[in-house]
Amino acid sequence: MRKIKYAVVHWSASYQATTVEDIRRWHVNGNGWSDIGYHRIILYPKSKNQYWHELVKLGRPEEKAGAHVYPPPGVTRESLGICVVGGSDYKLHPLQKEAIRHTVIILAARFGFSVSATKCHRDFAPTQCPGDEIYHIVTQLREAYA
Repeated sequence: MRKIKYAVVHWSASYQATTVEDIRRWHVNGNGWSDIGYHRIILYPKSKNQYWHELVKLGRPEEKAGAHVYPPPGVTRESLGICVVGGSDYKLHPLQKEAIRHTVIILAARFGFSVSATKCHRDFAPTQCPGDEIYHIVTQLREAYA
C-alpha cells in the first residue's frame, strides 16, 4: 500500500444531481484517464431521510494514485482525493458538510495522517476549487486538529 500523507478536498463544479458514474465518464471518456480521479465522492442527498455516510461513495481504489491535482508532482501519489458534488451556484447540504468532516477524520485514522494536514485543491493551484464554503469547513477542521 502506498504511503498517504494527507487528503485533498475538491468540488465537482457540477449540478447537485451529479453521480459517481457521471464523474467517472467525464474523467475516462473526456480526459482519457484510466478511472475516476478521486478516491471518495460526497454526493448531494436525494431525500431528507438519508444519513451522511450514505452520501460517501468510492471512486478510484485507494491503492492507486489519484488524478486530482496537477501540478505539483507527487501530490497525487501521496494523497487521497475527496470530491464534493456541487459548485459555486449551490449551497452545501448540511449532510454534505457532516460527510466532509467525518470522511477526512476516518481516512486520517485509517491511513495514519493528521487531519490538520488536509488540503484543498486551491492550496496547490490557482483555482477556486473547492469554493469558499468547503474551504472554510476544511480550514476549521485543520484548526481543530492542529
